Amino acid sequence: MSITFYYHHDSSPSRTVQTFLHLTNIIYEPKLINLLKGDHITPEFLKINPRHTIPVIVDGDFALNESEAIIFYLMETRGVGKEYYPEDPKIRALVNQYLPYHHAMVRPRLSRLFNLVYLPQAIQGPKQNIRVEALDLLKQFGEVFLKEGKYIAGDSFTIADMFAANELSQIYHTVDVDFNQFPVVKEYLERCLENKVLNDVNEKIKGFPERIKKVREQMMQQQQEPKLFLKQ
Repeated sequence: MSITFYYHHDSSPSRTVQTFLHLTNIIYEPKLINLLKGDHITPEFLKINPRHTIPVIVDGDFALNESEAIIFYLMETRGVGKEYYPEDPKIRALVNQYLPYHHAMVRPRLSRLFNLVYLPQAIQGPKQNIRVEALDLLKQFGEVFLKEGKYIAGDSFTIADMFAANELSQIYHTVDVDFNQFPVVKEYLERCLENKVLNDVNEKIKGFPERIKKVREQMMQQQQEPKLFLKQ
């Protein structure tokens, strides 16, 4: 039985799950949820996920949200992707060490920078330190997680890299940040994007600046402000 995958290509957690789906050749039915149009707050979607976030999968009568939970569920139920979460306890420990940091630090800080540039109305709280905190995060990421080996867990490309690369690429392709300030991070991201699947999944994010510009123009013509923003 194929799963149904609710996603949007401008959502980095969606791209992470999509990367895993494609790398492991899992058959799925795609359902594009356009966040800027409010697809995620329709009654139909709220029945699937009352938290109105993406990505979401539906497997038979079972619905699941949160990108990390989805990947581990697919790994266990489909018996695939173990090469991206190796049984070696040290490699697995390095993956497990990164994932909480990703959700607590990498995604929040880079998402706030992204929203500061494109959707400032989505930001709660002060905005003046957002760019500084994001740049500090990039520096810290390189110093802490890329000290040894080519990837986060040494020389093995793992699910940790899927999460990191999909998040980093969003800033790399859409925000005016000089990644030459962080050569280790830049080399790491470009190495990850040599993976054809990951690169292809991230292709559409390059067009986000133009897409959001058109949305703004349309809303200005209608005397509205964009009220919706990208969520996991």
